Amino acid sequence: MLTVGLTGNAGSGKSTVAALWRAHGVEVIDADLLARELVDADRDLRRRLALEFGDNVLEPSAGAETGALRRDELARCAFASPART
Repeated sequence: MLTVGLTGNAGSGKSTVAALWRAHGVEVIDADLLARELVDADRDLRRRLALEFGDNVLEPSAGAETGALRRDELARCAFASPART
């Protein structure tokens, strides 16, 4: 079985290529979707992300117990410097 990873910058056509593959019967695993589902379902993981990157990565109204992840803020913090990445 051949395994291929599809990567690229935002707007580079990854979703288009994945859709074409699916249309031709290729199994496509969406790592972004899997990561989103994992974070949404795992309260402890959200707590750990807040400890590492700051409480501002969670929606302020609820906190780590039930707070949704602010993915834009997490990306800003995580990619602020090569050392943080």
